[in-house]
Amino acid sequence: MTSFITHLLQITHCQWVYRNEVVHHNTMGKNKEREKQTLAEQIQAELELGVVDLLPEDWRLMEVQLEDLTDSSGESHTYWLLAVETAQIVGQMSSLPQTGID
Repeated sequence: MTSFITHLLQITHCQWVYRNEVVHHNTMGKNKEREKQTLAEQIQAELELGVVDLLPEDWRLMEVQLEDLTDSSGESHTYWLLAVETAQIVGQMSSLPQTGID
């Protein structure tokens, strides 16, 4: 009888492990893939936009090769996008009239 119960527990445990692998791994993988695709689209859009709204000292951000970003980690992609977006905000703010208030 104990052998039967042990065997039954092993079967249920294997099914549970398999289910977790299928459900959680596939979901996480799909979410990661979706995030990666969105990030790639944002990078492409920024590269196509070029140096618009960038100050000349920030033009170097556009000298990056898309292949270099593709081969790097997702973290590098995110940091590059944040740097470009920040530089664009600074460029836009620098074109605003000065109010003389410091």
